[in-house]
Amino acid sequence: MFKRILFATDFSPHAELAKKVAVDLAKGNGDKRLWSLTVLEPVEEPLWSAEEPAGVSEEKWESVVSAEEKELEAERRKHLDQDIADIKTIGIPVTGMVREGNPVEEIVAAAQEVSADVIVMGTHSNRTIWDVVLGSVTERVIKHAPCPVIAVSRTPKQSTGEKGPFLFVTDFSEAAEKAVDVAVTLAKEQKTKLMVLTVAGRGLSKRVAQLGLDHLVETLRDQGLEVEGLFRQGKYHRVIPEIVRTAMDVDASIIIMGSHSRLTVYDVVLGYVAEHVSKEAPCPVLIVSDRSVV
Repeated sequence: MFKRILFATDFSPHAELAKKVAVDLAKGNGDKRLWSLTVLEPVEEPLWSAEEPAGVSEEKWESVVSAEEKELEAERRKHLDQDIADIKTIGIPVTGMVREGNPVEEIVAAAQEVSADVIVMGTHSNRTIWDVVLGSVTERVIKHAPCPVIAVSRTPKQSTGEKGPFLFVTDFSEAAEKAVDVAVTLAKEQKTKLMVLTVAGRGLSKRVAQLGLDHLVETLRDQGLEVEGLFRQGKYHRVIPEIVRTAMDVDASIIIMGSHSRLTVYDVVLGYVAEHVSKEAPCPVLIVSDRSVV
């Protein structure tokens, strides 16, 4: 299903974990293609000074900023060249890409240009005030990407999909309906058991959740899949801990779930469910937004 893979990296520890997942996806027959992308951001001047510091000429200040930009660019290109060399050593063709600008915009644009089937990138569990207000890079890419995104955290126990069932999480929304198609296709391709989880809470009642789960499991079994339904009740209506806990319990190799591209006040303050899960999960999380073309 995923033949055109875009790996977005900032060379951080969680990006290194994501690289392993991208490389595993690129293995197989020769019709797969892998791109490794890094984005160079402009050097920001201090927030408290829109102009050069007192006593420093404009030319000198611009020279310092320019030198720092060139140094960062050289460092990024060196890391990218090393990544590409390492990937090619294990026999996987890869194309390097360097873009300049806003990381979210450039990653989304690159995915569109290469007609990527999936974007693979790292995500971290540290949530800063800027993440709360603006959303992390990974969260914003997921909301605007033209394809599904696999988010990989720096949680110690990361799987690369080589063992364990797939865990599909659904709340029966439109985004989840799109995500189930991806889950079914992947499970069939890799002949893997599909665990279907729904968690009552945050607007989804126990009765509706159980009825929806039973119907979905029956439908998927009729398609010849090995499927097991899992129902959980979110304590205090919190669904994220239950999803993470279930993934650990079943030793899931990947979590698959949908995510909507709308932005509400609730999402800004507490974070999207799918993106929050990706920061805590013991395995990669494949997120399909309602913008994704699958």
